[in-house]
Amino acid sequence: EQVFTSAKDIQRFTEVLKYNAITQSLPTAGASDDYRAYKIKDSMTLQWITSFLTQAFEHPTLGTQFKTAFDNLGQGILEDSIVNLYGAEADYPFVTEKLSWKILARMLQGNFRENASGINRKIRMLYLKCSKDTIISQVLDFLINACWMYEKIKDFGTPTLNSAGEYINHSTKGWVDNHTLPIEYQQPTGAINHPCAQLFTDRYKARNSKGKMVHIEEIGWRGDLEPTHLIVQISSSCQKPFVGSPGNTVWCDNLRLEY
Repeated sequence: EQVFTSAKDIQRFTEVLKYNAITQSLPTAGASDDYRAYKIKDSMTLQWITSFLTQAFEHPTLGTQFKTAFDNLGQGILEDSIVNLYGAEADYPFVTEKLSWKILARMLQGNFRENASGINRKIRMLYLKCSKDTIISQVLDFLINACWMYEKIKDFGTPTLNSAGEYINHSTKGWVDNHTLPIEYQQPTGAINHPCAQLFTDRYKARNSKGKMVHIEEIGWRGDLEPTHLIVQISSSCQKPFVGSPGNTVWCDNLRLEY
């Protein structure tokens, strides 16, 4: 039975809960661990901590209030210190939202393109430990999909497009309200001068799975496919993909798709 006689007792109890929930299955770090005095080794007690926190955080009426109190009272256990000691690769059985951000920041350091699949696996594991009603869980969900898309794109040799894009060269002296860009999918049926009427080759490049920059080539229109995705690129100029020209400015507001 735990008896609290002061606010300091409650704070220490919360810090013990937080520290052991995060590090319970990790090997002891020894003298380098500033929180080693809080370490609990009894398996039954650790099991109780896990069960207690799970029920408290998921309580239908008090869960949010408990999380706020837990975060405030447990601030003495610094997430930076935990990550610096055990690393971002450690298999933490429990993560706070702040700890999740720290781990994610470490994961995304370095060259993302060289190990997208490995990072995706780590992000998925972190996602499973996070509360699903938090901002970090939304960010992780986005990154999981971004990694998946990058892996698929990287598998291309020379990227090949099957439908023409729209290329518009037009300058204005100021803001234009309600500017409309008509887009035709598949081969245009109108005039030969339609901006989508011509296929292009050797205009853009992309990096393939071997890390080499190769030309994107359009080889024809596919009449047997239904469109599933739309990519919108807005640039102040079009020197290269995603690279503008110095001195140009573009404003875009309230982009709308009409179909």
